[in-house]
Amino acid sequence: MDLLARDHAHVRRFSPLILGLARDAPEERWTLDRAREFLAGEPGEAPARATAGRASGQDRASLARATAGRASGQDGDGSARATAGRLPGRHTDAAATRARLLHDGVAHLLATMRPHDPERLWVSDSFGETCDPVALQHGSAGGVALLARVLGHWDAGSGLPGTGSVPPVTREALTAGLRSAARWTAERQDALPSDLPGLHFGRSGTAWALLDAARSLDDTALADRAVALALGLPVRGPNPDVCHGVAGSGLTQLHFWRTTGDARFLDRAAEAADGLLDAARRTPEGVFWPVPEDLGSALAGAWHYGFAHGVAGVGTFLLLAAEATGDPRFLGAATEAGVTLTAAARGGPAGALWPVDRARHLSDSPELARHRCSGSSGVGTFLVRLWAATGASDTLVRDLVDGAARAVLTGGVTDSPATCHGLAGNAEFLLDAAVRTGDESHRAAAELLVEHPAAQAVLRDGRLLVPDENRRTVLAEYATGLAGSLSLLLRLRSGGPRAWLPEDGPSHP
Repeated sequence: MDLLARDHAHVRRFSPLILGLARDAPEERWTLDRAREFLAGEPGEAPARATAGRASGQDRASLARATAGRASGQDGDGSARATAGRLPGRHTDAAATRARLLHDGVAHLLATMRPHDPERLWVSDSFGETCDPVALQHGSAGGVALLARVLGHWDAGSGLPGTGSVPPVTREALTAGLRSAARWTAERQDALPSDLPGLHFGRSGTAWALLDAARSLDDTALADRAVALALGLPVRGPNPDVCHGVAGSGLTQLHFWRTTGDARFLDRAAEAADGLLDAARRTPEGVFWPVPEDLGSALAGAWHYGFAHGVAGVGTFLLLAAEATGDPRFLGAATEAGVTLTAAARGGPAGALWPVDRARHLSDSPELARHRCSGSSGVGTFLVRLWAATGASDTLVRDLVDGAARAVLTGGVTDSPATCHGLAGNAEFLLDAAVRTGDESHRAAAELLVEHPAAQAVLRDGRLLVPDENRRTVLAEYATGLAGSLSLLLRLRSGGPRAWLPEDGPSHP
């Protein structure tokens, strides 16, 4: 209630009533007379007479904190207008809560993996079970990569202190768990071949995770397996996008080049970028990379703007390929992508938002998105990199980055905790914006946004855990579950570049 009260005037007004009516012990709940007395009073006014179930000291303290939230830079009707320098204050224990969520989440991944299960390393939901068990989106790659990053930060002097709630995770347990998870993933990948190249639903994410695990474990044999897998990934194909297609494979080739120094990977990334230049379709609305209509996919015929399946994701790969190769053609296409996204932006009180696809843009559809997959967060992820690389004096692009940041803040109360369509992915973008623009208010906004999934956390076997995107259970997977949330928490705590983008990136402690 305190958290919601920061952004909503009505919650501030009625939080004592809601808390009073929702007390655990029936005898402590407000009576109807008590509720009427509160409603009859002035906003924030305490009733004059004592009644059964009157406001406790806890209620009064909560009301005081909620009332203090009025200085949060919000309009009188409660609509968000958080801007630089006018963000609500954070809870004093927010950092401790984040530390517990990170520790307990890693402990949960280690405790719930099933290395002897021949089908899936971690339990998934009914949809996830239909997807590749070693891929990033719903498979084991997300957990493997997350454990590898935790071990890497540990060895760099940033361990994982216990919180007192559960036995502390030790380096030995983390190393053994990562080794077991990586071995299972490598063996399952060998037994279940796939030629889907994408980063999230294909084997690019699998190769990436295995390489990161090999580095953290100093395991040359595992590194060789990861290299062989990456070299076998298609870098040409009908689907251009990040999640399923060539742009995702290209990002992985760049990661392998940066990590190993093997020039073959840079050549393969350039080949992927060349193919995307050929696949570009130019229209009066700008450049697009559509999924062919005859492709056997639910995305067949899609002309998307976003990161997962459209212009922003392909543009990001082309921009990073240009930086790696120095090829001006790739930079030119990335710049075109930026012009396309600039033209499609919709601005307003809720920040900068984008239609999911070209058809909605042409029809002036009111359906707009703010998430990483197809909206502001993913588009902003590309635009802030484009602005930093090519046009730091371009105020229009910078304004759209700031507008996208405002847009993701408006979803703090309603969005799921997840990476793909929720708060974890949105907060990652805000950290990107802070690093590349130097505007620390974006980092403050990311920390504030993280308090919402923290408020949704649940207890499982004494561990405090962020639930999945449907808030019905706790899943290990990256896109919709725990691994994605932990990746954000680790970045907030220890700094470093964003996961799953092949860039050194400035560290941000």
